[in-house]
Amino acid sequence: MIQVEITYNINIPKLDFSEYLEHIAGQIIIPDIIKRVKQHKAIDGGLLPENGPATIKRKGHGRQLQDTGLLLDSIGFYNQGKNTTIISIRPERHEIGGYLQHGIRTLNGYKKYKFFGISVFAYRKAMAYMREQINRLIDG
Repeated sequence: MIQVEITYNINIPKLDFSEYLEHIAGQIIIPDIIKRVKQHKAIDGGLLPENGPATIKRKGHGRQLQDTGLLLDSIGFYNQGKNTTIISIRPERHEIGGYLQHGIRTLNGYKKYKFFGISVFAYRKAMAYMREQINRLIDG
């Protein structure tokens, strides 16, 4: 026969992390995406593919993913209910972002621009921030 004695009745509160997720999106991930594009770096740390001569001539420069600034200005976030924050390219820029993410057809195949996502650096920073917040909630 098994005998059980309950010594503590633990009620775990339902937590709302929306504020923390907004901070991670707006202060960590989006700035990381923009910084990497400006530094010509992909999310995996490698370099973005070089623009071809025709693209450089059309744009007047060789900076990848930077033409009018609309793409970088369109990266944002919104809440989708409790504990869900979506980082995306605003609807009016989605076509360009999706086009670039899937690759651009060139004479030598497809160029892939791995610019939209979370880098290891941003991931670690976001996880450290959440650990701090959870520890703060536990302690206090």
